[in-house]
Amino acid sequence: MDSKQIAEAMRLKLPVRYNGITYQQITEYILWYDAAGTRRTSVSLLDKNSHSITRAPADRVELVAQEGGTDEQYHQRDPAREL
Repeated sequence: MDSKQIAEAMRLKLPVRYNGITYQQITEYILWYDAAGTRRTSVSLLDKNSHSITRAPADRVELVAQEGGTDEQYHQRDPAREL
C-alpha cells in the first residue's frame, strides 16, 4: 500500500490483509531508517479480537475487498452506516 492508501484505510478503519491473515485495521503508520540508512515504512495492525498488534512492512499489506462489491465501492462506504 502507498501512503495515501494507508492514510485512507486508517481514517475509515478498513480491514487489511497481511501474510494471508485479515486484521481489523491499521493503527499506526511508521517511517524509520534501517542500519544501512535506508528509509522504510511499516504499519501496526490490530487483530480481529483487538488483543494484539502486529508490525508489518507497508508494501506487503493490502486492503480486504468487501463481499458483493468492488474495491472502489468498498473504499467509498460509510462505516457509521453499518452499525
